[in-house]
Amino acid sequence: MKILVGYNGEESDRSVLEAAKSYAGLLKAQVCVVNCMEQPNEVAVKEVDRMAKITKAFDDITEEFNAAGITCFTSLLVNRLTFGENIVKTATEKKTDLIIIGVRLRSKVGKLLFGSTAQFVILEAPCPVLTIK
Repeated sequence: MKILVGYNGEESDRSVLEAAKSYAGLLKAQVCVVNCMEQPNEVAVKEVDRMAKITKAFDDITEEFNAAGITCFTSLLVNRLTFGENIVKTATEKKTDLIIIGVRLRSKVGKLLFGSTAQFVILEAPCPVLTIK
């Protein structure tokens, strides 16, 4: 079994990672933790810093999962796709059995103006999606 985790690098992702660890332990699943960045026209210092933070976080996450006896892979995707598009595309390519993503509360107007990554993933995913608040 394969579980894909959408990771955006925020502290709120801790509950998403804990859920992934619990499910992976119960289901004897592999975990793939994915973060996505939009490919900039020019690489700015803030993108380099963000990549370094994500890489460090990925090292820590992999170590944490491996210590729990769970096989964990990480992937930083840098392209022109949105976070939701990358999650769905990766899940399809890797034949993922479950996607776990975090959701945050936003007003209806906020969702209308900025879209909803979670909504996109839920509607387009090739497998069940577990959302964590």
